Amino acid sequence: MKTRYFILFLLCLVAFAACEKDIEVDLPPYESKIVVEGYIENDTYPTVFLSLNQSFSEGFNLQDIFDLDTATLIELLKNDPTIFNRPLKPEEIAIFDNFKSFIVMDALVVADDNTTKDTMGLYINPQIFLGDFMTPLIYKGTKFKGQIGGVYNLKIEHQGKEYTSQTSITKPFMPDSVWFEEEDDGTNTGDINSIISDDPSQRNYYAYFTRRIGPAPENAPKDKYFVKGRMGVWDDQIFQGKEKFEIPVLRGSGGNYDEKSTDEVSTRYKVNDSVVIKVCTMDNNSYWFWKTASSGTSSMSSPASTQTNIRGGALGVWCGYGVNYVGIRCAPQPK
Repeated sequence: MKTRYFILFLLCLVAFAACEKDIEVDLPPYESKIVVEGYIENDTYPTVFLSLNQSFSEGFNLQDIFDLDTATLIELLKNDPTIFNRPLKPEEIAIFDNFKSFIVMDALVVADDNTTKDTMGLYINPQIFLGDFMTPLIYKGTKFKGQIGGVYNLKIEHQGKEYTSQTSITKPFMPDSVWFEEEDDGTNTGDINSIISDDPSQRNYYAYFTRRIGPAPENAPKDKYFVKGRMGVWDDQIFQGKEKFEIPVLRGSGGNYDEKSTDEVSTRYKVNDSVVIKVCTMDNNSYWFWKTASSGTSSMSSPASTQTNIRGGALGVWCGYGVNYVGIRCAPQPK
């Protein structure tokens, strides 16, 4: 079989070599754009991460991430343990100069709830000490938290351009039931499933994210952050008018500490792990971003086909989530 494919490959090479006319592909000129990854949830402050999309020919230099001045960062933390709870000073932002090719650190970011305006400061993302070097700095608000039913506006000013968006926090839901089923294949893994109720008279949009915690006594986190599930975004059209529906909670990838481990790329969960499931609702515009995005972990290289609710020429999303949390232990099945 391998020989057959190799011969086919050689034939294709010969065919291409025999062509007298060169084929030229005109690619559209690359245009640098801001990528917005912003969200607000019930009972949380608004948070925004700003990056720059990268051309396929250039990309970004991973060495810039590894060259982060971690020694100075740790020294800052020792001298000021509250550094995560306040905006960074200009001299502290300079520690992250290596990231300037793909992270926007000098924007004016303002969120409002139609009553209070909140000019968001630039903060160190605490996840950086858990290995999340891709989003080391975030803009965060401090003047209001999200509320169910609230409508929230976002305005970003950068290099003479203005970008705006609006989102809302829809009513959260809780699954009727969540359970773990161990697979009988000797892998010590299994699946998590859920049943949810839906109001067929309304159009509803759902998402779930998961974060795993290892078994006792260590109870060490297995994921750096909440990861969007493999079937992590859907609308109630799949219910076809049913009021109750079973939804599998397939584990996603992207936040794992050990990407090379075979159990880290599976949709299953390990026996004796505990899993926190973040169940969310969202509005229509937020849903269509996630539905069309090629990746749920980052939109730094979002394709043109990905829908955005950001006006003014930026990519990405400003998303409101109605959030609840469900915890489950992946208990072994009785033998």
